[in-house]
Amino acid sequence: MSNLKIVWKLFLTQTSLIIISLLTIGIYAGISLKEHYLEQLVPQLTTNATLIRDIVAKELIDGKMDTIDFLTKRLGSKIHMRATIVDSGGTVLGDSEIDPPIMGNHLDRPEIREALRGKVGKSIRYSETLKTEMMYLALPVEIKYRIIGAVRVSLPLSKVEKMGGHIYEVIVWGAI
Repeated sequence: MSNLKIVWKLFLTQTSLIIISLLTIGIYAGISLKEHYLEQLVPQLTTNATLIRDIVAKELIDGKMDTIDFLTKRLGSKIHMRATIVDSGGTVLGDSEIDPPIMGNHLDRPEIREALRGKVGKSIRYSETLKTEMMYLALPVEIKYRIIGAVRVSLPLSKVEKMGGHIYEVIVWGAI
C-alpha cells in the first residue's frame, strides 16, 4: 500500500509541474508574440502615415478642407487602415471612417499631442468611436518649421487578440 501512495504522490507532483510549466510557457509565448506583432506594425503604420501626410499636406497648407476629408476617406480604404487628419488645434479635418463634424476635438489624444509637438506619437488604447482596442501612430505635418497639423493612422488589435487566443488554445489542447 505504501508503494501505491508514493507512486500517486509522484504522479501528482509531476503532473502539477507539467501544468505549471505549460501555463508559464503559454503566457510567455502569448505576451512575446503580441509584443513582436506590435513592433512589426510600427514601420507599416509609419510608412502609411508618411504617404498620407505627403499627399494631404498641400491640401492642408492651401486650406482645402473639403478635399482633405475626401482624400482621407479614399486613402484610408486603399491602405486598409483608419486615417485621420487634424489641424494644429486638434480639430478633425478628415477621417476615413467617420464624418469630421461628428467627431470631437482630438487635442487630448496622446498620439496627436506628441505629433503636434513635432514627434512621432504612438498609443494603444480603446477607441470609443469604433468600440475596440486600437494601435495609433501620428506624425506632424510641418511647413517651414511650423507644425500645422497631424496625420494619424490606426489599426484594430482584434487580430492580435485572436492570435493570442489561438496560442492559448493550442497550449491547453497540448496539455490535455
